[in-house]
Amino acid sequence: MQKSIYLIVVIIIGLLLWYSFPKKVNNHDVLLSPDNVLDKDFEYFEYKSNYDITARNCKNAVLNVSVYLPEDILGKQIVKNIDFSMKPTDIIQKNGNKIAIFEIKNPNKKTTIEITGLVGVKSYDLKNAFEKPYVKKISEYDVKQYTSPEFHIESDDESIVSMARELKGEDKIQTVKNIYSFVQQNMKYYDNRETVGAKGMLKKQRGKCTDYAMLMVALCRANGIPARVVSGIIISDNPQNHSWVEVWFEKYGWVTFEPTIISNLDYDFKHTPHKYLTLGNDITSTVVVKLKVFSEDNRPRPDVVFALEEHTEFSKLVD
Repeated sequence: MQKSIYLIVVIIIGLLLWYSFPKKVNNHDVLLSPDNVLDKDFEYFEYKSNYDITARNCKNAVLNVSVYLPEDILGKQIVKNIDFSMKPTDIIQKNGNKIAIFEIKNPNKKTTIEITGLVGVKSYDLKNAFEKPYVKKISEYDVKQYTSPEFHIESDDESIVSMARELKGEDKIQTVKNIYSFVQQNMKYYDNRETVGAKGMLKKQRGKCTDYAMLMVALCRANGIPARVVSGIIISDNPQNHSWVEVWFEKYGWVTFEPTIISNLDYDFKHTPHKYLTLGNDITSTVVVKLKVFSEDNRPRPDVVFALEEHTEFSKLVD
């Protein structure tokens, strides 16, 4: 009896030691670890973003750089790790977004901030939402926020309200489809420097991706449908900063739609043609640079200038 108990104890200890001992695994094994049960549905990419800031005559100045970071999003995105070439002054949460803050005193002629990471992404368009919905309830405050007008999303403007009324369908999905089709078929892509917003886009019938997204969101909101602008990067061989749309459905949660025509890809109301690295909601720029100049006599310094260049690369993680 004592020998049997002793043998059982030895076996248990052996098993515990075996499970705790480091074992050689490949990347795929790590990604499919038990603490991330959704990993098998995701594609994984290593990414590197460089933010090059050139400055001139910046003595007695502080360069403040705010960079929006990817976060875990249920059913859409998993962030495995993020690394920085220089330590951020702070990392904050603001308006539901995660932001790294860098403060650089007396910046050199050229300053580069490099951010690298490993992320898993999954398209959560209407097709995928039908097959495997991820629903996270939103508060009454969020419903009110995402059905209300705001700067450049003028859902209470007479022209927007009138068009939204014309596009209203028998149910929510049909209404969103009508809005999507209207934006796709009647707007032209034009990479203007300034954002014209929903009202301006409807009037001029041309604009960039941010304007496409704002118009679709405004028309949804005018029909009482929660919608928001999302910004990040299109994952491809030629990554692009981009804005798109998410619409809230009670049965499916926040569903992704691509209203912008920027290529000859096949577009479908239920299917988005891109994979996205999401960096923030309700934003139009994923990096913000400000320069604070100190002058003893408080005089303006028109000679102080800076410029920003961004570049991102993606490399797919293979099993």
